[in-house]
Amino acid sequence: MMHAQRVAMGSTVSDLHAGQDRVTANRVAWVDAAKGIGIVLVVVGHALGGLIDAGITPVPDWFRPAMLVIYAFHMQLFFFLSGLFVPRRLEAGPRGIAQRALTGLVWPYFLWGSVQILAIHAAGAYVNAPIGDVGVALRNMLFASPPSQFWFLYVLVIALAAGAVMLPAIGAGGMLTVALVLRILAPEDLPVVLSFTVTMLPWFALGCLFGARGWSFALPDLSARRAALLVLVCVLVLGATSAGLVASVGMPAFSTFRAGEIAGLAWRPEAAGAALAGMTAVLLLAMRCRGGALGLLVFLGRQSMPIYLLHVLAVASTRIVLAKLVGWADPAIILAQIVAGIAGPLAAAWVARRLGLARLLAL
Repeated sequence: MMHAQRVAMGSTVSDLHAGQDRVTANRVAWVDAAKGIGIVLVVVGHALGGLIDAGITPVPDWFRPAMLVIYAFHMQLFFFLSGLFVPRRLEAGPRGIAQRALTGLVWPYFLWGSVQILAIHAAGAYVNAPIGDVGVALRNMLFASPPSQFWFLYVLVIALAAGAVMLPAIGAGGMLTVALVLRILAPEDLPVVLSFTVTMLPWFALGCLFGARGWSFALPDLSARRAALLVLVCVLVLGATSAGLVASVGMPAFSTFRAGEIAGLAWRPEAAGAALAGMTAVLLLAMRCRGGALGLLVFLGRQSMPIYLLHVLAVASTRIVLAKLVGWADPAIILAQIVAGIAGPLAAAWVARRLGLARLLAL
């Protein structure tokens, strides 16, 4: 039965064992580096979105196109990376996946999602989107509307559950097929959580397929010149696709889009090419990275969870202090927001470890 499950996942036993050996050698070197790049993009994206919604943009406005490019692929990248090791972990049974989901996703979702809701409510009119009824916002965490960035944890739990059911039954290729069909046939008026799920599930399933086949651990033997050329091609595709999305709504309309509208534009089905190009560029950069840059990115990748959980609080607080309390409403404050969005969560995680509270606080 176990052998049948492994075959159903689209991988022979020897392929999986070879993949596991390569995981040991390569996972830290590039998967964590890719996460490091991704989490920096997450912070930058939310800093841009906050300033756009606050009406603080440069002239000419490059914040909106920059945010569109980032949103075209950065969360797809995280779902792909999250799927890489799921087939291997399922060999130990779904119980291990469930335990990891509860402690690593569900608990931080409710803990820090609630904290963020309470903080936004307390900030009142200082924030871009005040929360009036805390009770409704907390109840909405159960399904209707995850707070801000925490939708990722919610949808990732659903994706893991889908993987635990589908991978043993129809394999990673079958799961990818089902995910693509759902993405194509899903109506546009789905509830928020389901809409995010059908949008991101194909990328998670693609990661599962790469992990099950061992493809993700057979690093391409590309020269630096060829890798740079491929990255350039990916960047050009990403830029061209993003420009096409802007053209589809018209430049005058795009210049007034708020952050949520930009994100919605980036996640249209026709933006799949941009997502694939952006992801490929990041993965190539992570695989080719060396020296101190690699060490920094790996460090940030390993700390991506506390950064993800706390960066919105740090970014928004910095914007409020500088723009509304100090009166420095200059687009250059984005630099302070990015630094705060990375350094603040890292400092909080360090303090939590020193106090022995890191596990309790999911940091």
